[in-house]
Amino acid sequence: MKVSAFYNPSRFMLFLTCFMLLANVNSRAQSTALDSVKTKFNLFAKKAFQEKVYLHIDKSFFLAGDILWFKAYVVDGSFHKPADLSKVLYVEILDSTQNPVLQAKISVKNGLGNGSFVLPASLSSGNYKIRAYTNWMKNYSPEYYFEEFISVVNSSRKLPYTASENTFAPDIQFFPEGGNLVTDLNSKVAFKVTATDSRELSIRGSVINQDNDTVLRFQPYKYGMGEFDFTPEKGKTYRSVLIINNKKFIRNLPKVF
Repeated sequence: MKVSAFYNPSRFMLFLTCFMLLANVNSRAQSTALDSVKTKFNLFAKKAFQEKVYLHIDKSFFLAGDILWFKAYVVDGSFHKPADLSKVLYVEILDSTQNPVLQAKISVKNGLGNGSFVLPASLSSGNYKIRAYTNWMKNYSPEYYFEEFISVVNSSRKLPYTASENTFAPDIQFFPEGGNLVTDLNSKVAFKVTATDSRELSIRGSVINQDNDTVLRFQPYKYGMGEFDFTPEKGKTYRSVLIINNKKFIRNLPKVF
């Protein structure tokens, strides 16, 4: 049988062998390149490793003298898995001037820890910030620290005694969750109403807008203190109207942002 001049078995086998060798080399090159990328990523991750802290706080509204309980989670910033680098977590409660009023060091194991603060009976009413971070996190910007606001009401601090019934002016305070009222964001607003002469108060209140429409009504739980849920709307202003011992008092709510 006559074989075509274009087909040579020896040449074909040589070509096939070379092709397979080149394919194997290319596959190894791709695998090596991929391994190199993985190695470089792991080295970068180790050098740029960041921790993140999350605190789960039992509530956001407290009375002076209460115990604030929290659980801490320390995770790596990239994959949010428990981090085992730091063994100590620093937790602080800051006042409105960013000065710490309470500080604690919390033991962390496998990324978990828990602790508590006893809020002093002398703590003034107001909004406070809880901040948490590890020593490793100090290598980066403080904006990565965990921060959350709480409201504290002190029912024992009263203004100086005023005897005249005609000058009766109760102290009325509002404490929005997080420190501010935000447009279209539902938040809790704590309030505190105290008399200047320790008298017992009968209180009922409402929130009205600039058109004098009633938005909500509220009453205290105890000792003139309580809270209500409120969602301010864009472009509107709000006031509170309180009937205290059958007298009417009007106060502006905090500014809406």
